[in-house]
Amino acid sequence: TVPMLLTVLGISWFWLFGSTCLTLIPLYSRNVLHGNENVTTLLLAAFSVGIGVGSQACEKLSNGRMELGWVPIGSIGMTAFALDFSLLRFPPAVERTAMELFQSPHTVRMLVDLTGIAVSGGLFIVPLYTFIQKRSADATRSRLLAGNSLWNSAFIILSTVIIFLCISHGIRLPEIFFGLALTNILIAFLAYRKLPEFTLRLFVVLICKVCYSLRVYGQERVPEEGACVIVANHVTLVDWLFLASGTDRPVRFVMYHAYYNLPMVHYIFRDGGAIPIGSGKTHPEILNQAFESIHQALQNEEMVIIFPEGKLTTDGEVDDFRRGVERILERDPVPVLPMALKGLWGTRWSRAEGRRLHWRPHIDMVVGHMIQPEEVSAEKLRESVLELLGTPSERYA
Repeated sequence: TVPMLLTVLGISWFWLFGSTCLTLIPLYSRNVLHGNENVTTLLLAAFSVGIGVGSQACEKLSNGRMELGWVPIGSIGMTAFALDFSLLRFPPAVERTAMELFQSPHTVRMLVDLTGIAVSGGLFIVPLYTFIQKRSADATRSRLLAGNSLWNSAFIILSTVIIFLCISHGIRLPEIFFGLALTNILIAFLAYRKLPEFTLRLFVVLICKVCYSLRVYGQERVPEEGACVIVANHVTLVDWLFLASGTDRPVRFVMYHAYYNLPMVHYIFRDGGAIPIGSGKTHPEILNQAFESIHQALQNEEMVIIFPEGKLTTDGEVDDFRRGVERILERDPVPVLPMALKGLWGTRWSRAEGRRLHWRPHIDMVVGHMIQPEEVSAEKLRESVLELLGTPSERYA
């Protein structure tokens, strides 16, 4: 598939990027810093430690799951730190020791840049390897990994050729780092246009990890495979991001067509598989197309997120659930998973007056027990969500 091929190429690009840096660091130490062997060792140590720190940080920040949102963040960090590294300038010297190097005001900045490149690389590469392990078919996984190793080797050889050509044409080492950084962000932009799931997961990370402090209870109840419908209370414009954070599977979310068609983000929603929906009175054709899209998604064994209230709450309470889920299950009898979002009322993007704008408010997401299709009704789903809201979150841990 296209996502799997691009993931393999992304891993190979990481090896090209990393091997280029590892090859250039000793040359940079000798020709730009005029450092001795200890200086070279210091730079290589900073880079190597950074890779390990970034990989461990990715695992911790992802809570042991695959979180593709760290991949764009990693690629942005690789570019930003490499660009800054390329702009550093050191005065000429006969030879510098490690102690003499620290007399320069730019040394700490240089080490931060090198470590930052490596940490960002760790954030970039770990989810890609996990993606191949989790999303590839059992029958083809070994061949895919073998092919990935061949691509990695080819890109490492290509790195050596690029360095040789650049140096033989008189291109300076900082300029090579500059070109590497620009190429990285260009490749990332082109790749993420073809991999909308990575872009959507970036928003999940930014909202759930940066803007809010999200705690998830009962996450083990989210199915690893198979079609299902997720329902929840609707408090803010970004509720779907919180619900998507509960699984590392790709999700389809139903959203009001006016938001879906917003100019700046329409292509992200479209490529990410969002399903626009409208009122049956004013936009019956959009409504019918939405149910058809939901049907196709469930037939493809996907997860679909729906807010049965059909609107944002205006008072913090859970409104009556509409019967759209029942209509869906008449055609596709799949299980329904209720969830509840706690602590969002009064925060940014809710409709409360006097919204709390302080940074990283604590939010709880509680996952309930799966409800079989023959037991589903709008009233029962609402009662399930209300029960999750009214019960201490820790009971669902």
